[in-house]
Amino acid sequence: MPLYKVISNGEKRVSTIPGTYAGSKHLRIFGRLDCPSGKRKLAPSNRIFFSDWKDAIDSGYRPCRICKPDEPRLDERLSDFHPALDRFHVAIFETSPRPYRAKPSVCFYVTLNWNQPCRGGKRRFWQLDLEEWFPYPVAIAKAIAWGKKLGLPVIDHFFRADNRVRYLPPSVSSEQRRERQNLVASREAKRVTYTPMG
Repeated sequence: MPLYKVISNGEKRVSTIPGTYAGSKHLRIFGRLDCPSGKRKLAPSNRIFFSDWKDAIDSGYRPCRICKPDEPRLDERLSDFHPALDRFHVAIFETSPRPYRAKPSVCFYVTLNWNQPCRGGKRRFWQLDLEEWFPYPVAIAKAIAWGKKLGLPVIDHFFRADNRVRYLPPSVSSEQRRERQNLVASREAKRVTYTPMG
């Protein structure tokens, strides 16, 4: 069974699991495990692995321009520190207890999320509620509909989904950008301060 040198939570460990990303020690570049350039060029002696995005960035590595790990893929599960979570995206969250008796014990709501810089190491998000109080499958469908309308990715923040990417727009039109700007201008957004764990 092969063993891998993996940086996890800032510490180098030996593991039978390679982690999420692989990096070049010499070039200080990291990418996906299936990166064609990394597979072709990286010798085992020059390879280091990272458990998540934060470990790679904190170690002084930059994202590969070939496999683009900073751009999410459909059904990918993103770490709390992935840059896609800072950009505009449609999000799914759960709420409990239920708002009123006719609704399920756990309901879900759909929001528009984005990030602005914040001091003190925290991540400050702006959140704009779009629709709320749905069963989970309905919330997913509603979020994807908003993603298509606004030309935005949909990221599922439900704790069991682990920031799963539910939808990625094939392209973004100027009309979709205007729709997004008008939506933000016409509704009141909440400021959410969030410090990821790990």
